[in-house]
Amino acid sequence: MKRITLLSLLLAMSSIALQAQPDKNFYIFLCFGQSNMEGNATPETVDKTVDKRFKMMAAVNFSSPSRTMYNWYTATPPLCRQGTGLTPADYFGRELVENLPDSITIGVINVAVGGTEIELLDKNYGVNYPNTKLSTKEQWFKDYMKQYGDQPYQRLLDCALRAQKKGVIKGFLLHQGETNNGQSDWIYKVKHIYEDLLVDLNLDAENTPLLAGETVSKAEGGACWSHNAVIAKLPTVIPNSYVISSKDCPQKGDGLHFTAEGYRMIGRRYGQKMLECLKKEEKEVTLPKEIDYDGTLLTDALEADILFHGKVTVTSTKYGISSSADYTNSCSGWRFKRAQDFSNYNYLVLDNTSKANSDIQLCLFDACNAKSKCYKVSIRGMKPIIIDLKEIAGKVDLKHIGVVGFCTKGQIIMFNKAYLSNEDPTSVLSVRENQGESPWYDLAGRMMEKNAKTYPAGIYIHNNKKVLVK
Repeated sequence: MKRITLLSLLLAMSSIALQAQPDKNFYIFLCFGQSNMEGNATPETVDKTVDKRFKMMAAVNFSSPSRTMYNWYTATPPLCRQGTGLTPADYFGRELVENLPDSITIGVINVAVGGTEIELLDKNYGVNYPNTKLSTKEQWFKDYMKQYGDQPYQRLLDCALRAQKKGVIKGFLLHQGETNNGQSDWIYKVKHIYEDLLVDLNLDAENTPLLAGETVSKAEGGACWSHNAVIAKLPTVIPNSYVISSKDCPQKGDGLHFTAEGYRMIGRRYGQKMLECLKKEEKEVTLPKEIDYDGTLLTDALEADILFHGKVTVTSTKYGISSSADYTNSCSGWRFKRAQDFSNYNYLVLDNTSKANSDIQLCLFDACNAKSKCYKVSIRGMKPIIIDLKEIAGKVDLKHIGVVGFCTKGQIIMFNKAYLSNEDPTSVLSVRENQGESPWYDLAGRMMEKNAKTYPAGIYIHNNKKVLVK
């Protein structure tokens, strides 16, 4: 009897362990934005029949229909909050369910705030955008934000972390821009949110696409149609991002919001693009190319056309960069797929093969504001180029570096290597040279002769520093 009881217990424990593993066939998508992602059209009869394979997680508590935050339900609209309407996520999910095997379940999590600018969807909007103040907003907007604890990013993240225990996050859906209409830096602010989500959820950019929908088109009488030209540039800063067309999607008459039919149309377009991404993921069996995140800037990380225009020259052992204008128009260098944290290092060192002249500038770009804000410094006469990161900590956000670039005005600057370091780079000599009358010591503390040129290769002590003589 005891054996049977023990066997039953083991089987039960095994079953619980299996249940605790995320279901690889449960595909989850995070949706965020403003009123069009909330859903602004009243669902019609046709919208209320939903396949049980299409689920939604409640990001807030609902009273009608009765839903509890963080729980999963069949994705009958509304998907965002009580009182919202049809959203692109509704027919995005339907399109996937209809075109994927019956073994696949689709889940969406929708956190959206009508009327919000992109800044308030940022993880640290109060710090990153101090001029964007919730206190200045109208009461109806404050009421929307209050349902997410005034932190929509954190609510989306909290939901997503719970969702990862049940399934696999496969991508993001964004519809936002009307409040930031025509602002060219919108793409960099979206990039900042995207990269924060990747880091906080431990996701790979190569396998996590971002789909961004256009605002109501000019032909349909869109009030913010000009922002579509900005949205079109999003793939230049987020390689795995795609723009979803709003062409021919009707609007309800206010120039801002789609009709129910418009949401069905653009929602299915989101779904069709995501199906393409999922098929591409299935076909690609090779490991994605990654930049070394351990502090070393590699040749493989060098890209010819980062955020702006530039050229790259590569030889077997060296590589060079050139650009043709001032830093606001032309810059070449390293662009990181994810924002890099330089704050844990003391120095950025770039070992250039010859001294730079006065026309060359080094530019460090904050990933959040990659074109409009950067730290720039002349590197005239510097070899190697050594940037003391402690001195510039307040001038650029070292936790979110997106680009290490150069403006060379047509010249080529060549490098052997580039790296981050906590050691004082001036203590390392690339050639033997006489360092004056100060005594030299070997590592055993024995004083050496004065002429460093005669020393064997090795490490010595000079001026209270370790010195490498090659």
